[in-house]
Amino acid sequence: YISVTGVQTCALPIYLFKEKESAIVTLHSIGDAVITTDSSGMITYLNPVAEKLTGWSTNTAKGIPSEKIFNVVNEDTHLPITDPVKQCIREDEIVWISNESVLIKKDGNIFPIEDSTAPIKDRDNKTIGAIIVFHDVSKARSLTRELEWHASHDPLTGLTNRREFET
Repeated sequence: YISVTGVQTCALPIYLFKEKESAIVTLHSIGDAVITTDSSGMITYLNPVAEKLTGWSTNTAKGIPSEKIFNVVNEDTHLPITDPVKQCIREDEIVWISNESVLIKKDGNIFPIEDSTAPIKDRDNKTIGAIIVFHDVSKARSLTRELEWHASHDPLTGLTNRREFET
């Protein structure tokens, strides 16, 4: 309790404000993209990295279904993958998307990502939303493809090497 002009008041609102401010500062400082949703899968927050990678601002994205903002498809087929937020909330557990997933940004640009989606729980252990954490893996996937190519092709001719031919 804090005494202000002789009247005692509870310091809880000040404490909660500082805790919320600390959480927001932390989310803004994380190097990965972070998106949160409510229990129905509607966007509630994007950190600056998520805004940059998706092309959506938090103010514009709030209240929109997560699959419209976090538009993820299979890299080879371009077919939509199962919505990780809905799956996470339904199964009440962490969901990882496949390594062949790409994010389609608001402007149509496509890039590979790795992500996980986890349930957000209240103090009674009830799921009240989901959090998506993801990052761009363009460089890593490019290097992997280059290594795979070099392992199966002759560097001089560019033709399939013996080992790959026998396979």
